[in-house]
Amino acid sequence: MEYSAQLQTMHEIACAAGQQIMQVYESDAPVEVATKDDASPLTEADRRAHQLITDALSGLPEGLPILSEESEAISYDERTGWQTYWLVDPLDGTKEFISRNGEFTVNIALIDNGIARAGVVHVPVSGFSYVGELGYGAWKIQPDGAAERIFPTTLTPDHQCLRVVASRSHLGEREQQIVALLRERFEDIEMVSMGSSLKFCLLAEGGADFYPRLAPTSEWDTAAAHAVLRAAGGDVVTSDFLPLRYNQKAELLNPHFMAMADAGARVIKVERAEGDFARAYDSVVHGESAYFVWLNRGKESLTANIKDDGDRYLLYSILDKADVFIQNLAPGAAARAGFGSDELRKRNPRLITVDISGYGEEGSYADMKAYDLLVQAESGLCSITGLPEGPGRVGVSACDVSCGMYSYMAVLEALIARDATGEGSSIKTSLFAGMADWMTVPLLHYDYGEKIMPRVGLNHPSIHPYGAYDTQDGGQILIAIQNEREFGRLCETVLLDADLPKDPRFESNEARCNNRAEFDVVINNIFNNTARDELVGRLRDAAIAFGEVNDVAGLSDHPALRRVTVGSPTGPVDMVAPPALIDNGVRDLGDIPPAGAHTEAIRREFGG
Repeated sequence: MEYSAQLQTMHEIACAAGQQIMQVYESDAPVEVATKDDASPLTEADRRAHQLITDALSGLPEGLPILSEESEAISYDERTGWQTYWLVDPLDGTKEFISRNGEFTVNIALIDNGIARAGVVHVPVSGFSYVGELGYGAWKIQPDGAAERIFPTTLTPDHQCLRVVASRSHLGEREQQIVALLRERFEDIEMVSMGSSLKFCLLAEGGADFYPRLAPTSEWDTAAAHAVLRAAGGDVVTSDFLPLRYNQKAELLNPHFMAMADAGARVIKVERAEGDFARAYDSVVHGESAYFVWLNRGKESLTANIKDDGDRYLLYSILDKADVFIQNLAPGAAARAGFGSDELRKRNPRLITVDISGYGEEGSYADMKAYDLLVQAESGLCSITGLPEGPGRVGVSACDVSCGMYSYMAVLEALIARDATGEGSSIKTSLFAGMADWMTVPLLHYDYGEKIMPRVGLNHPSIHPYGAYDTQDGGQILIAIQNEREFGRLCETVLLDADLPKDPRFESNEARCNNRAEFDVVINNIFNNTARDELVGRLRDAAIAFGEVNDVAGLSDHPALRRVTVGSPTGPVDMVAPPALIDNGVRDLGDIPPAGAHTEAIRREFGG
């Protein structure tokens, strides 16, 4: 069992609440039904389950707030202060409970920054439970406690039958219109009826593919099952295709949404038994490596030995169903181990393989070990970085990032091509090739201008003025002049000398670059003797591009910095959000896995 102790506790509480519900359900006495202010029914079973769950959650050491369907109303002013809290529906499907069809559940969710992080959906009548936690996975638990990892069905281009799940009591006109549109794409539409939050769970375990809900629901109706579905690999989006989030407004009604079984990539990271060595680079993120935390959110961790026959056949089983395979072993090592691109694509013609090396797989450098700083040096990047006194390292892993971005772009192209041809592709990239492309401008200056760009510190080597200057009260301001119109405005409004552009030494960008030292004297005479705020005002008035030279502390407090919170084995981590906003939505990210966290489940799934 790979899920956390916290999820285990949630499951135990939900099962205990289920026993309270069953005492009422199995009683010979008629069910007494009251009507709440929103006209929904309330029974003794709702009350008992609510009391047990809230008492149990209140007693946990975390001391988190609780929002239950049966709680007293809690103001939005109070709720806005909640980062992490419990969201509970003690008896979801009270109508099903009253009609005694068995399709009612106990729902407990853990919400973190608006995201359903963990959830338990317990079915009291059958004794089955569905549990899920982002970064760990989702399971169906039998009444005897046996647990089976669950996954949604993957839709492929040749998928002909779409299974649409609908509420027994809420298939409205707009849902019917969506189904009619789907019939134009799929040869067959199979309608599956289900009550309560079990609709989400049906998607999570592969029993259905799509659940549109264009009628009112409350946040406690969906949160727990939403967490299970996301942990399994599906997702829920609003009718605007934004992620469904919680506690974002005063009312507790969800927007219309669509739940999908197949959403986003499932990434399995294959590690050595001791884990990826990047896990031990440092321990600054409350025990976790900053490098590993940055690059491994949302992945599943499988520990395996490719030289072991059993593990090798396990990986074959995974790759037979995979879309993309990425490896960065030494050139030829993957092929010798039986994981060469040609062999794998014979087994799975739709597979896209990505082989990453240091300097390419041919030539005298093919067998050279390559790490980021080594390639920075070999590619000439260090020679144009730093101060005139000596070369420097770019402060982040530029060659690693460059190669990763080019590999990513190539995979996207290959996926588009596969939609047209049905065939995968073999992609080969290298750290050196990626950085060589980034070095194109200095290389062209050398090849065609016979000039090696100098190191100029915090300045641009071929545009001037484009660099940082000290202000009177400390700190630096970096200005960027891109054309002669901007240069004229800089001289008139900021440097207070409108005649400077007429000086032959400064009349063009090339002239200014050739007379860099002379023009820097002019700029420094103004900047060094003017307060920062005064300079900022002039630069804004002149519409000149500028920026402050921040350190990392400045980045941490920068108003343009967007963050997301992801889980890790040692606690939540506030990280930089993905740069791209899709339809103005912030993507929800998975957690950073412990080494081997998913090994047992993946071996069961793929027969290893």
